[in-house]
Amino acid sequence: ARAGRRRLIGGFGPPDPNPAPAGPVEEPVYEIDPESGEQTMTTRVSIKIPGSRPIPPVVLRGQAPLPSRDAPHWTTADGSAGPYAYQTQQEHEAAEGGFPAHASNDAPGDGASAGHLDGVEEPHPDAPPAPARPKRRKPKALIACAAGVAVLGGVYGASLAYAGGGVPRGSSVLGVNIGGQSRDEAVRTLEQKLGDRTTKPIVLTLGDKKVELEPAVAGLLLDARATVSEASKGGLNPAVTVPAMLGKKRETAPRTVVDAVKLAAALEALATEAGGAQTDGGISFAGGKATAIEPHQGQVLDTPAAVELVEAAFLHGNGPVALPMKTSQAKVAQAEVDRAMREFAVPAMSGPVTLTAGGKSLKLTPATLAKYLTMVPDGGGRLQPKIDVNGLQEELGQTFSSVGDKPKDATFKVEGKPVAGAKVSVVPSVPGKGVSGATAADALLGVLAKSGNNRTAKVSLGPIEPELTTEAANKLGVTEVMSTYTTNYPYAAYRLTNIHRAADLIDGSVIKPGDTWSLNKTVGERTAENGFAKGTIINNGRFQTDFGGGVSQVATTTFNAVFFSGLKDVMHRPHSFWIDRYPAGREATVAWPSLDLKFQNDSGKTVYLDASYTDSTVTVTLLGTRRFDDVKAEPGGKYDIVKPKSVNDKSAGCVEQAASDGFKIDVTRVFVKDGKEAGREKFHTKYDPADKITCDRTGGAEGEGQGGTPTGGSTPGGGVPARGSDD
Repeated sequence: ARAGRRRLIGGFGPPDPNPAPAGPVEEPVYEIDPESGEQTMTTRVSIKIPGSRPIPPVVLRGQAPLPSRDAPHWTTADGSAGPYAYQTQQEHEAAEGGFPAHASNDAPGDGASAGHLDGVEEPHPDAPPAPARPKRRKPKALIACAAGVAVLGGVYGASLAYAGGGVPRGSSVLGVNIGGQSRDEAVRTLEQKLGDRTTKPIVLTLGDKKVELEPAVAGLLLDARATVSEASKGGLNPAVTVPAMLGKKRETAPRTVVDAVKLAAALEALATEAGGAQTDGGISFAGGKATAIEPHQGQVLDTPAAVELVEAAFLHGNGPVALPMKTSQAKVAQAEVDRAMREFAVPAMSGPVTLTAGGKSLKLTPATLAKYLTMVPDGGGRLQPKIDVNGLQEELGQTFSSVGDKPKDATFKVEGKPVAGAKVSVVPSVPGKGVSGATAADALLGVLAKSGNNRTAKVSLGPIEPELTTEAANKLGVTEVMSTYTTNYPYAAYRLTNIHRAADLIDGSVIKPGDTWSLNKTVGERTAENGFAKGTIINNGRFQTDFGGGVSQVATTTFNAVFFSGLKDVMHRPHSFWIDRYPAGREATVAWPSLDLKFQNDSGKTVYLDASYTDSTVTVTLLGTRRFDDVKAEPGGKYDIVKPKSVNDKSAGCVEQAASDGFKIDVTRVFVKDGKEAGREKFHTKYDPADKITCDRTGGAEGEGQGGTPTGGSTPGGGVPARGSDD
């Protein structure tokens, strides 16, 4: 009824012929000014028009006594004319029981203007005067509400003060309290308190076996900082701070760093050690006899599931973790093992096989064949024979070395004179053709399943790659001459053989950055089988005859090349007495296996050793990248001289020797870089006197000394070797 009696003033269209039951919601408030007696009314109106969005509340204000009906005076809260009003005072009083006007939903009427409130009529002449209204009072509910908000605000503020600026109080990780601490303090607390847990082995069970997993090895780590960050979340949230103030505890799960790949590998390794894997069918050739290996299914680790379980158990230590296993079938069945034994394995071990090429032959017994022959699964459930090509190549040895054409390694050519700093270029390698491990393996596989006289295989010649190819040489980064040194020697047949052989063996040595080169390791034992002849050596201060005489000439030449290259001297030993064709205090001797010459490549770049010779000289050149502009030798004078004795020797095998003084000498290596001295290294050497030996027959040969007695620098000390040093 009320909605039907009211009209809408501004821009909302004609009245709804079927008004909705829901109308405006109004809340009138009246006030009387105690001085002027004027009445003031404030009305809050919320209007809902059916089928449209709700209209926001509008506050209407008016004054009493009411003026004439033609004078609009109802205003909104901001003082502007409001859009809704009763048409007359009588309508207002009839609708509101004597209270002032309210908003209207009626269509605009005469005298109304859009966007403004109509005036209201004057009171009826017979109407009693409006009663004075008491001054408005604040409702108790509002006061109670404000008080409640204040209390809640106080509680929240107190909780923030209690929580502090770091980790909320009451926070813990695995029972370790970190509440109220700064983040850095909390990180340190966790690292200290949980340190044992992070290193304690995790106990695992694989079936009925127990194993232990080291967390660090498995890539399991505590991320203390991430854990503290998680525990600090919600530090300003009253849902967190208030319960904490009231004593409620808050547990945060630790955050961890897990290397899943590393963890999976560690678990699989433990599972393998614990056994239980399936056994594939196969064949063994141990001892030159074919033996079948029966297949068996097994239990293997379910790796993804195991990784999840161990991750969850890390740091919690709740007893052994049972790792999940799954059944694994053998890849090769018994039927395939039986077939391979019958068709290949048994015939292969039935007798020797002979390889032939270029008029040369080599017989391989079943025991020898067994070292290089295996049968492996092909991925399709079958066993296929396989030969170790590299091992077979070693077995061939030098048997077929003269057959075909030998390959030539890539080398380096010095541009201009071979002096320090001279540039070098690569001389390309040349492939060879002959018997290789690969061609011999192909020939073997063609006859192993045969028997009787059909077990002879002709090996075809195939390509043989050089040890140092052109491509590999270019990648070494060798750019210049680091140093070169040449020594002279008097003719002796054994010297030619041994010096040339040793030089050939060390030529082409590639020393990578940080590696240590050894002459004994490179040359090997001086024996007839290794290409050496007997010659003069020094043993217990006297010349004797044995294999390897002359190799010390190569050792001394190499040592001097190392000296002037600036590379690090690791081990060298001077002769026991001085031989005057070598520079005093700057020479070296060797003997298998007690005395060695070693140096380290500390240049940071690859070093290539080039050795060459004539019938009277031997030269060693080191190629690479120089660290120093120059390396100089400053020899000191001889001191503490000791005179030799004379000995008359009539024993068999006596070798005469000339006398020479014993003495001490110091040689300093001076490093120069950018025109300035960059360092010094002192080498101290003590030489024993060489006694004059006279015997019934002359020996006519000079020898190289047994190790002398160095007392300083980089020449290590040591006892007298069991045998003499090589001449």
